[in-house]
Amino acid sequence: MTTKTPDARPAAVVLRLCDTATGRLLKDRALKRCDLMPLLQEFLLNAVLRKGHPEAILEDLELTIRPLPRRAADGRASGVVVEGRCRGESAWLQEEFTALAFIDRAAEFGRELVRSGEIPEKTEYTYDIQIAEPVPLQQPAERPEGVRHSPYVRYPMRRLLERSTLRNGTPAEPPFNGPPVFYLARALQKAERASRAGYERKVESGCVLLGYACSCPETGDFFPVITDALQVRGAEQTQFSLAFSGQSWTRIEALVRRGATTGMRLLGQAHGHPFLPGESCSNCGKLAECRSTTAFLSADDRLWNHAVFHGQPLQIGQVFGLDARGQGAEALYTLQDGRLAACAYRIIEDLPEDFPANGAGTGGNR
Repeated sequence: MTTKTPDARPAAVVLRLCDTATGRLLKDRALKRCDLMPLLQEFLLNAVLRKGHPEAILEDLELTIRPLPRRAADGRASGVVVEGRCRGESAWLQEEFTALAFIDRAAEFGRELVRSGEIPEKTEYTYDIQIAEPVPLQQPAERPEGVRHSPYVRYPMRRLLERSTLRNGTPAEPPFNGPPVFYLARALQKAERASRAGYERKVESGCVLLGYACSCPETGDFFPVITDALQVRGAEQTQFSLAFSGQSWTRIEALVRRGATTGMRLLGQAHGHPFLPGESCSNCGKLAECRSTTAFLSADDRLWNHAVFHGQPLQIGQVFGLDARGQGAEALYTLQDGRLAACAYRIIEDLPEDFPANGAGTGGNR
């Protein structure tokens, strides 16, 4: 039997929404462990998996959360620290997160208050976090029956860096401290075709991104390699939404099961936004590049990613949209500072012959 931390138990981390003009408290809410899951996933990735523990899963960790010792100018907590240690180890690991890590939860909370009529629709508000010090989140739990660890393969990151090129310039702010994302060129082409397939009918279309979680035997780093994109068929499509059906998931699960012998896993999703961002700005003709695009993750996109990849340290969201000039635009998102944020990634034309997906190399899912 598997023991898990009850998700309904308040985590003693309180999110407060305050009126911007007056500072008056509008409403507060005790966050649950599921609300903190993106922070825990990123902690698992950066503080554990990337530090030479590729077989760890969340159930292996004892976790706590506390406020950052430094405070903002008005005395509010400027962020939090997630601390944890692996089962049977004494050393505590930690990862810091700014208050921006809670921006999606604050926006979702604000929308709920508007829908319930508790605040007017155009209310301007700020948010802050109140937290006791420290707050225990979980104790190590038994692993689910039959689960040894998430699938991964061993391969030197250096070999992939040498044959890859950077896409989308430099990472977004705050500085990207996550692992590099490698993307096979033909998989990127398939993802774009699938994501733009609904453009003529003005409906969203998309795909799931498949590939490998890799552990570098030289550095201990842990990173994703996207090697394929599977178009979602049988989904419910509208101009502003794409809902996977049971038939869609059956096809996806069958493909992942077939690839499981080599360590293939579901890494993320990509979809299209077949609409323009609005009218061009007054400087449109003067700028070399249009920065007004629909290549962004919506609030619903973020909720979908967090739900589907709940507890998983690797989750990728990609959007193919349009800029205000009608030209194609694209952005890839990964976990950064407790939320999905745009980042650069690396294109590989062909995988090395000894990469595990080509039938060689050493897999971690032994």
